[in-house]
Amino acid sequence: MAAHLRLTGELAGRDPGVVVWDESSVALHPARRPDADRLLRRAAAEAGADLLVNVDAEDPSGRITKSTYQYASDGVVNTYVKQPLAPFGEYISLRPVLGWIAGHTEAAEKDRIAGAELVVFEGVGRRVGLLISYESTFPNLRRGLTGRGVDVTIMQGSLTTFHGSWAHAQQASFEALRAVESGRPAVLVELDGTSAAFDACGGRLA
Repeated sequence: MAAHLRLTGELAGRDPGVVVWDESSVALHPARRPDADRLLRRAAAEAGADLLVNVDAEDPSGRITKSTYQYASDGVVNTYVKQPLAPFGEYISLRPVLGWIAGHTEAAEKDRIAGAELVVFEGVGRRVGLLISYESTFPNLRRGLTGRGVDVTIMQGSLTTFHGSWAHAQQASFEALRAVESGRPAVLVELDGTSAAFDACGGRLA
């Protein structure tokens, strides 16, 4: 989180439309950590733009979700909770039977809770449809966002477990395909991987 705050601080005075952090960029739940909440508010104020950060931490009830928070200088504006979860990485199917796997691998020690609906983020200069990592493989989610009138889709990702493999380029290529399918520009923001942006025709912008 400290590295993300430092990089965000470098955007001060550059008039960004929105600042997007990658998947699992905040491992402290703001509802449990007022200090983290204050730092995120301050970062939004200093950048002069809303932040879209991704929280992967226990909330006050003890539940864990992969959630994107839209932070403005005065606090949280909107939230999206990831829907399709990655098997073993974010939950263990039939945990009473297969839970032993967590003791021998890096499988999820605690199941994440899935979200139930898509969210359109506004107040960031465009109507933004945001998805998280594994959701890039589900074209129905992109169609759902397009049906809600988004101007652009943004994907927050983290491929640290793939260690520079073919998976990095593959996920970026998904975004080019989804841009064509949806007729909307698509942006992929990766913690470890290939960050990329494509126009609505699938042309690579960055």
